[in-house]
Amino acid sequence: MSQATAPSKEEHGSNPPSKETTHNPHVEDVQSMECRLLKLLDEFNSGSMMSFGPNCPYEKLDAVRDQQEELMRLHFEQDRKMQNMIDAGSGRGRRPVRS
Repeated sequence: MSQATAPSKEEHGSNPPSKETTHNPHVEDVQSMECRLLKLLDEFNSGSMMSFGPNCPYEKLDAVRDQQEELMRLHFEQDRKMQNMIDAGSGRGRRPVRS
């Protein structure tokens, strides 16, 4: 089984668009985006691109995720407390939407 390699910019060509392809103003945007994406792919495949950088170890990312999960838990807990206060004060509270 052979490994697929990304085509280089030369294989895709970087010739300016012809008159036939410039009739739609979005064609130039798409072609520009394609060139940028191909450059990004080349950088990724060459190994010159790092996902998180040397100053952002996975442990730090795990710690950030843990903080976000704790914040989410606190948010839901606070919402539950507020709902209990509303229910106790008004007797109504939030009710599910009926379809």
